[in-house]
Order: sequence, then structure tokens, then C-alpha cells
Amino acid sequence: MDQIIEQESSSAAMSQTGVNLLERDLSSCSAPVKAVCELFANLTSQQVTKANFSRAYRSDIVFTDPLHVINGLDELVNYSESLYTNVESCRFEFERILERQGEATLIWKMHLVHPKLNGGKLVLVPGVTHVLFEDRIYYHRDYFDAGAMLYEQLPVLKQVIGWLKARLK
Repeated sequence: MDQIIEQESSSAAMSQTGVNLLERDLSSCSAPVKAVCELFANLTSQQVTKANFSRAYRSDIVFTDPLHVINGLDELVNYSESLYTNVESCRFEFERILERQGEATLIWKMHLVHPKLNGGKLVLVPGVTHVLFEDRIYYHRDYFDAGAMLYEQLPVLKQVIGWLKARLK
């Protein structure tokens, strides 16, 4: 029977202790899970390199999110470069990690600042990642509300979506 490694982080604990919980909390995780968490914890456009991504991902990675399906490490790096071009900051807070032999589920909150979203103010997006791995990750699927991240942060669409939501109540 597989053992599940479960870890939780607490924003309150981080702010009280001032300690980077990411390092402490990942100590019992497998190397691939630790690598992907470290990659995305505070990723910047300068860090989107094949060398950095290859620490977590195999060359045949299949990466899926609500907007795209990416096949291969080179395509994933290119996709990530385009995403991070205008990002002012993006930080993933890993709230819970559930891991067992060869797979993991990561529950996170993305803290995103982009000049074209929400008037350049912070956007918080909760999400979940499911990964499959051997020595490195070969399958990565993100689940999050693309509407909350994108469409609801654009001024005109935000008003239309708000109107639609009100009509549905």
C-alpha cells in the first residue's frame, strides 16, 4: 500500500516566524516534487530557462492547463517565456502536498501581479496541480479558474461577467 505524504503550510506561520516554509516543508517530498515546487515558488522571467525547467521535467513532458496542452520541454519553456514576459511578480504558495509513489497533488494559491490584469494590482488564483513522475516529472496538469485569473480581471469583461453572475442569482 502506498504511503501518502501530506504537508500543509500556513501563511500565518510564515509571517510569524519569518522562515521560508518552502524549504522546511519539502524535506520529506520526493526530488521531482521538491524541484517543481522550488521552480515555481518565485519564478521570474529570467529564471525561465531550459536548464532550470529540466531539473523538474523530463524532455517528453506533457503539460496541460485550462488554456493549453504543451508537449515537450522546449515547448514548455517557450510557453513559459511568453507567459512571464510582462509579469511583475508571480509566486506560488503551496498550501498542501499529497504524494504517493510516482504521483503528487499540489494545492496552491498563485499571487500574480501583471500590468494588464486587475489594474496592475495583486490577483490571487487558487489551483491544483497533478503530476506523475519517475526520476523527473513527465505529466503536469494544472486546474484553476481561467475566468477568475484572466477574464474577470479585464475592465470591460469584468463588468459583463459581474452582470451575468448577478442575473444567475
